[in-house]
Amino acid sequence: MREFKTIYERIEYAVDAGIDVSITPSATPLVNRESIRRLRDAGISRMAISVDGTDAATHDANASQRRSD
Repeated sequence: MREFKTIYERIEYAVDAGIDVSITPSATPLVNRESIRRLRDAGISRMAISVDGTDAATHDANASQRRSD
């Protein structure tokens, strides 16, 4: 089995095989302009980011329904 050192290598491999690749990364400091650029360059076809929030109050302010605990 092929080994990959980075997520970008995995994405390129899948795209080269004709697979549309999408990703939903966690909203952390690792998701920045550079990493988004690298995802784009690797061939990502779609990216989604959650804006729900880190606590119940923020979630409820951003979401159309209350958070279920």
